[in-house]
Amino acid sequence: MPSATDNRASAQGVTPSAAEAKPLQALVLSGGGAAAAYEVGVMKALLTGQSPATRFLPLDPRIVSGTSAGSVNASLFLSLAQSGPDSATSDMEQIWLDEIAEGTGKCNSGAFRIRANPMNFFRSRCYAPNPTAPFLQFAQDSSVLAQSFLSRGMSFFSGQDSFEQRALNLLNLSTLISSEPFKDILTRRVSLPNIRISPMELRIAATNWQKGDVALFNNHDMTNENGVPIIMASSAIPGVYPAVSIKGELYVDGGVLMNTPLKPAIDAGASELHIVYMDPDITNLPLPSLPSTANDLSRMMAIVFGNAINRDIETARRTNQAVSFWKNGTGIADDTPPEGSVLVAAAAEQVTTRSLRHRLLTVHRYHPSASRSVGLLSFGRDGLRDLIDLGFRETVEHSCDKNNCVVLPS
Repeated sequence: MPSATDNRASAQGVTPSAAEAKPLQALVLSGGGAAAAYEVGVMKALLTGQSPATRFLPLDPRIVSGTSAGSVNASLFLSLAQSGPDSATSDMEQIWLDEIAEGTGKCNSGAFRIRANPMNFFRSRCYAPNPTAPFLQFAQDSSVLAQSFLSRGMSFFSGQDSFEQRALNLLNLSTLISSEPFKDILTRRVSLPNIRISPMELRIAATNWQKGDVALFNNHDMTNENGVPIIMASSAIPGVYPAVSIKGELYVDGGVLMNTPLKPAIDAGASELHIVYMDPDITNLPLPSLPSTANDLSRMMAIVFGNAINRDIETARRTNQAVSFWKNGTGIADDTPPEGSVLVAAAAEQVTTRSLRHRLLTVHRYHPSASRSVGLLSFGRDGLRDLIDLGFRETVEHSCDKNNCVVLPS
């Protein structure tokens, strides 16, 4: 079973001498819905040695961690990595553009389908290859919706809550959305045997919906029975996608508690981390001209996720300062961690045990410019194409000064 954890950066693991001799590289892939297409472009540049972030050497990640859409990219990469980085990233690009994206000849995107969508009757592509498909699908969807409405209606009339609360409980967006297209792509394109035998360590974060903690799944958890449900659970945005049952427990999107799985990669031994996340500076995201529930939720998630990853990376930066302090026997100048912080505890542990288990971290981060971001569920092919190209270009032009990397202290 998966383990519960949090995302506060830890620097325990291999000894500093081993890490300094050859940094253990990790690729950390955040959630972000459709915007995670950007990750494919970043990976293409890093894995083929076209970025100054790796000194123009191909990135060789020994650890790959992912949450939500990042778990999809992580799983696809480990599935395809045996064919080499060029082929793997090319195949990932093709999957995003030709299978996940909306496009010609497809009735819906590969990420989701709206149940009983009347617009499908007016789309010629929905009639291929089976002319009766729209009618059959509409009938099946109507049955699902009717059953949901009936059960919620019975709960409305028999419930003990206030009228207003019972009325709100009648609404459930996830009933209108089918994840069948997403499951189909994962079943066809993710090679679970390749993941299980991969030399790279996989970490996928999901949220246990009942216990309220983070669950981490690794290579060995990706069995034929549970592999696809694990990826779907990590990607199950609450209120949009339904929770997923794994071994009798319900899981939802890992982004609820750990949208950027930084700590699992560090705990696995990584000392050089390449983090891709979708949330740019919130001040650069203009307020929507027309407020809506969807826009408000999207902005709220951007604020929460952006602040979380910034705190985690700042903790990594201060960890470096604390490790340097205890290794060199000198002060940390004006950046001394506040009393009671994670870093003071880490430094105190070093003094107490005289161990050298804490190590210095290098963190490179990549995220799309705010002006080119897309909506969480905007799977238009042109938008995804632009994001992949942007990810590649910005990684080829990567600047630690601009992206505020965490580099080893001099």
